[in-house]
Amino acid sequence: MDQLKQYIALEGRYTLTLDSLSKDNTNRAGEKATNLGELLSAGFPVPDGFVVTTDAFDRFLLANNLDCNASQEKAEDAVVPSDVAEAVKAALAELGNGSVAVRSSGVAEDLPDASFAGQYETVLDVRGEDDLMSAIRHCWASAFSERVFTYRGGKDKQNNAGMAVLVQRMVQADAAGVVFTANPVTGNRTEVVVNAVEGLGERLVAGQALPDEWIVRDDEVICQRAPEGAINADQAKSVAELARRVEQYFGPPQDIEWALTAGELFLLQARPITALPQRLELSVPSEGFWMKDAAHFTSPITPFGASVYLPALDYGMATMCQEFGLPIEGIEQRSIGGEVYAHIILPGGNERSGPAPPSWILFLAMRIIPSIRRRQRIAREAFRTKLMDRTIERWYSEWRDQFNQKAHDILSVNLTELDDEELLRHLDQTIDFLRWGQAVHFRLMMPYLLRNYELTEVCRQLLGWDTAKAMLLVSGTSKTSSEPGRKLVELAAFISRYPAAKKIISDGINVIPRLYQAEPKVADALDAYLRGYGHRTTNYEPGSPTIAEKPDLLVSLLRDRINGTIFPEASDPRKIREETIKRARLELAVQNPKNSKRFEKALEAAQQTNPVREDNVFYTDNVPNALVRYAALEIGRRLVDRRIIADHLDAVYLEDTELRSALNGEQQDFSTLIKDRKSEQAWVAAHPGPSSYGKEAEPPDPGIMPEPWRTMTRAQLWFMNVGLTVSPGASTNNEITGVPGSPGRYTGIVRIIRNESEFSRLMPGDVLVCPVTTPAWSMLFTQASAVVTDSGGVLSHTAIIARENGLPAVLGTRDATQRLVDGQTVTVDGSRGVVEITAV
Repeated sequence: MDQLKQYIALEGRYTLTLDSLSKDNTNRAGEKATNLGELLSAGFPVPDGFVVTTDAFDRFLLANNLDCNASQEKAEDAVVPSDVAEAVKAALAELGNGSVAVRSSGVAEDLPDASFAGQYETVLDVRGEDDLMSAIRHCWASAFSERVFTYRGGKDKQNNAGMAVLVQRMVQADAAGVVFTANPVTGNRTEVVVNAVEGLGERLVAGQALPDEWIVRDDEVICQRAPEGAINADQAKSVAELARRVEQYFGPPQDIEWALTAGELFLLQARPITALPQRLELSVPSEGFWMKDAAHFTSPITPFGASVYLPALDYGMATMCQEFGLPIEGIEQRSIGGEVYAHIILPGGNERSGPAPPSWILFLAMRIIPSIRRRQRIAREAFRTKLMDRTIERWYSEWRDQFNQKAHDILSVNLTELDDEELLRHLDQTIDFLRWGQAVHFRLMMPYLLRNYELTEVCRQLLGWDTAKAMLLVSGTSKTSSEPGRKLVELAAFISRYPAAKKIISDGINVIPRLYQAEPKVADALDAYLRGYGHRTTNYEPGSPTIAEKPDLLVSLLRDRINGTIFPEASDPRKIREETIKRARLELAVQNPKNSKRFEKALEAAQQTNPVREDNVFYTDNVPNALVRYAALEIGRRLVDRRIIADHLDAVYLEDTELRSALNGEQQDFSTLIKDRKSEQAWVAAHPGPSSYGKEAEPPDPGIMPEPWRTMTRAQLWFMNVGLTVSPGASTNNEITGVPGSPGRYTGIVRIIRNESEFSRLMPGDVLVCPVTTPAWSMLFTQASAVVTDSGGVLSHTAIIARENGLPAVLGTRDATQRLVDGQTVTVDGSRGVVEITAV
């Protein structure tokens, strides 16, 4: 056996020492190990170790009859071949006693265009030969996990790159973290950003800690925040100096993991920053007034979304304006560096800025200009024939079922079986569906605006109520807002009856395939939930992911519920509605009976119309966007197979016409184009543009307009100026002031969630603090116990969903995500619109 050990060690077939590695070994040792081996040989403080090569992985697959489509569970149960085990034991003996860290080193990891960060497993503080074999097998098995499968594009795994495993001496860190040699947010190449936590860095990588952050510019060291107090300024400077040396060695900006123990600094990993922000020269409008739409687009829209979704929005808005005879022709949406700006198109397309013309001129124009008079006739006819009511009735009796069926039909198509030409026709079909969705979407918006405006006006005039209080009269009527959360609770209760399923979900490893083997009924129930609520984009464009693409999110939300976590009880929105109606009727009982009749009529109309708002977004916007996205991603998978792009998810960084050209074989460097656009989008996210371009024209006084324009214009102004955004009052050190979005008072722990990638960080009973939410976030509202947002108003989707779930909500704070930090204790007073900071 000793001869075998010696032979294998000398041969270097299954193990290689870290200091022997160079770029020539990448295909056998992986990018991570190769990078560290080069740095160790160059004198950098890298912990010594060895690599279990891709040859050993191939031997493992062969010995256990595992093909590349095997399950993670089967790989976990497989046996490490004896010859591989002997080679590993010999290498461990050569490394010496003590614990080791075991990490994956995939051939496809840590590349400039695909980092695979967090996709594979790491096992720390491993002691002894047996535990080392288990850790290596665990790293190998992670190559078969659902998340790696999804990261690669969701196709079969036959093209999986090799998997090596890196074994190094364990660094028992006093502090650890990540350092970037260029600011990953702003793209500033003169700044080194150091993140640090106490103890091991895995807490930071797993998102379980808010790190200290230091910025180092030459000799200047600036502490941005220090909730952990992990390192001091001198130590931050030392980390930055080490990082700069690594960048000098490799060339491009680096993303580096480090650890500090007993005053000694170690380098644990180095890889290129995959999408450093790149300055973008913007082409801004030279004419007209353009307002940024921050309520719907909190992050830059993708090029694919801008080329497909924005034209659909324009079409839908123009359809509404024409059908109801509005005094504008439509609203044009434009992406400026990925930020969406909107521009009102006046009749005839004429531009105007500055103060409004005198009232008498507008009065005459509305009565003598043919095109304007024609639109007035359309508006009067719409009101005379009760088009608003008929549109709502049509949604319930016809359109909703049609959208549901059409979505089902499109989703039933197996995209992998289509040839390229058929796939492009399918993409056309989904885009047509999206356009139809926007046409119906905006046609439904006008009745919603008018009926809710009329109700709030009645309440203002007769009861002295503001909009926030008046909207409680319709709370608990929107099934679509609260249904995903309710069904999630029901699903958790169902799963709790199956012990084997509970264990699989609690383990969190390869959940859905294991459920199909152990508890098919539970797997079917999960699949049914995703079919019903998962095929919707998380933002308003096909470039954003869907819930169905993130089954791990659903699993994490279920895990808390099936493990018996106690959730704070939310208010019952129906009870709030009934109490508010009762209060209104009591106040009106002492007034003129005509006032009560007026109130009841407005209330009935608003309650009939109110559910359409969230219904509408789900069926006409989020679902069609998801179906367009799926077609684009299938094109992306084919482009990956043809080595045109690196990642199928990158398809949305190409415009519609570019995506089609790439599939048709046009010769262009699409990979470089995608890389540049990612960098430019990161730049825009870090350097947001102004709230508007151009000079805003003073709006005309609706009072001079003839009916029904007068009411329609007032309703639209109310929706924009009161319903969606309200300027909050002055905040103090201990209070953040916003808009009362949903009543109630709750004290809890802050959890900042900026986008869908952070959903799993939300714990039961947390206060959800975010820039803004979309309807697809609704499942989080059964996990959170209060909501705080930077933007949004009393008629925003966030407010509606919070009211439907009985959660206190304070909206439109402007900067809550900047002022608050994870772990703070706050009291959210949704009735007053105030967040009280009670503890840090």
